[in-house]
Amino acid sequence: MDLNRKRMNAGITAEDNRSELSAGSTVTLEITAYGSEGQGIARHNGMAVFVPGAICGETVEAEIKKAAPSFAEAKLQKILRPSAERVIPPCPHYAECGGCDLLHMSYAEQLRMKRETVRSAMERIGGFRGIEILPCIGADKPEHYRNKAVFQFANAEKTNKKNLRQVLSGYYEQKSHKLVPVETCMIQNEEAMTAKRIVAEWANLFDIRAFDEKQKSGTLRQLMVRIHFIGHLQTNKVKYIIDSVSMIQSVDSIKLAEEIDRHAGRIGKCQDILIEVNIGGEKSKSGIAASGLEELVYQVSELENIRVRGLMAIPPAGSSERFLFDMQKLYIDISQKKIHNISMDYLSMGMSGDYEAAIKYGANMVRIGRGLFGPRNY
Repeated sequence: MDLNRKRMNAGITAEDNRSELSAGSTVTLEITAYGSEGQGIARHNGMAVFVPGAICGETVEAEIKKAAPSFAEAKLQKILRPSAERVIPPCPHYAECGGCDLLHMSYAEQLRMKRETVRSAMERIGGFRGIEILPCIGADKPEHYRNKAVFQFANAEKTNKKNLRQVLSGYYEQKSHKLVPVETCMIQNEEAMTAKRIVAEWANLFDIRAFDEKQKSGTLRQLMVRIHFIGHLQTNKVKYIIDSVSMIQSVDSIKLAEEIDRHAGRIGKCQDILIEVNIGGEKSKSGIAASGLEELVYQVSELENIRVRGLMAIPPAGSSERFLFDMQKLYIDISQKKIHNISMDYLSMGMSGDYEAAIKYGANMVRIGRGLFGPRNY
C-alpha cells in the first residue's frame, strides 16, 4: 500500500498534509529515529520530518523550512521534553559552526545513533531483515580524534591597522558559505589546528588574500590536512598512534606491518601505509633494502587491516638523481605486478632541497615545510 493510500484510509489527504507542513508553519513532533547525518526524524501523519539537533525520545517544537511531497525539513525551535542523553555541547562554536553535528548528544548516544544508522541503511536500502548489527566500538578518548580536516578561508570584513583585510580561517556555517573563525576544536587533531593557524599567519605575512566569491578575486580557498606518521616507528608504539593518523609512511618490516594490522583490526580500521625504502643503503636510515622490497610487498598484501598505498624514500642528502631514478623504477615495477591489496597511488620522496627533481621522477607527495615556512627553531 503506497503512502498516499495509507493517508486516505486514515482520513488524511496529501493536500491536508502539505497544507499543515507548509514552509513557515510550526508543529509539535515526537522524535523516533535518526537520519544518516544524525538529524532527528519524526513522523507527522506518516510523513518523515527531519529535525537537526533533535534526539530520539524528545518532544520538540519545530518550524518547517522545506515541505516536499514525501518529506519535510524543519528547524528546532523548542525542546518540550528533553532526552536524558542531551548534554551541553563542550564547544563554544557548536551552535553556529558546521564542523560537526553530534556534540549535543552523550557519547553513548552518538554510538547508538551510528549503530541504528547502519541498521536502517541495511534494511531500508539493502533490503536485509533480521541481521545483527554489532555495537560500535567507541574511542578511548573521543576528543581530537579526526585525522583529516578541511578548513575554509575568508577575508575579514574590517581592515587592520595596516589597512589590510586579515585572512581568517575556520569552518562554514551549516548550509552556507559564511565563515565561522575557530582557533580551537574539540574533535580535530591538534596538529591540524596548528597547521591551519600557520597557513593563515603565512598568508597574512605575505599578503595572500582569501578567495572572495562575490568579487571573484583572491587565491586561498581551502586547506586540507591529513595526519601522517613519518619516521622510525617501534612496534610497541603502534597502539598509541593507530587511531590518530590517516597514513603511516615508514613501514619497513613484516613485523611492524603485522603489529599495525593487529591494532587496526582491534578498532575496526583499515590502515593506509607506505612502504619505506632505504634507497641509498644508508645505515643511519630506516627502510627496507631495495632488494627485499618485492618480498615484503607480497607479505604485507596478505594482511586484512592494512592497505598499501605506495612507496616512500628519503634519498641521501646532496646525492645525484640516480637514487630518484631507482625509486621511480621500483615504483613502476611494483605497480605493473597488479598485486592484490596493493594500490600504488603515491610515491613519496623529495624535500625542500630536491622536490623539483623528485617530481620529475614521478613523486606525487613531497615534504616542503622548510621551503614554505622557513627552518625550524628548536
